Amino acid sequence: MHDLPGGATAPALNLQPCRSCGAALRELVVDLGLQPLCQEHVEAAHLSRPELFRPLAAYVCHACFLVQLGHHVDPREVFTDVYGYFSSFSDTWLAHAERYVHMATRRFELGPSSRVVEVASNVSGWLVPAGSVPHLTRALREVLEAAPDVLARMGAAGRARVLEAHDARRSASALRTLFLRSGSTKEAS
Repeated sequence: MHDLPGGATAPALNLQPCRSCGAALRELVVDLGLQPLCQEHVEAAHLSRPELFRPLAAYVCHACFLVQLGHHVDPREVFTDVYGYFSSFSDTWLAHAERYVHMATRRFELGPSSRVVEVASNVSGWLVPAGSVPHLTRALREVLEAAPDVLARMGAAGRARVLEAHDARRSASALRTLFLRSGSTKEAS
């Protein structure tokens, strides 16, 4: 454990391997230091207890290009009985997604013959008609219900396409630059 000001603690954690392909994570994108767990709402009766902090640092995998946290927290520590956010039940999130689709449709002058493609339709992603929330919803369901071999095949196709055009170090550097331009004062080392 690491001692922090105010009696807070942070466990000594080793960097985890990539959650997608298992490769060692080496390329730091941004390090926001030690942070309390998300959605941790401290009850008044527990204000005197030390708060647990974890590293919040994003890495890009050099093998599959997945950007991810380098340290994983057991979901049982995050999704407790007082966890206050459920994305699949959020009317405000669904309303936001619908507004975004309408905005993007206007901004990019999309029409009935337009298509929105994720990397390569039906090869490494799904083809969704522009502006169609029901079609996007159906595609997201298909992703969640797809057989592992289908997802593996599509993932391999996407990876091959990305490897043709991208480099992990260059991607991490570009992400780091964007983050620093956004107004952060803590630079990743």
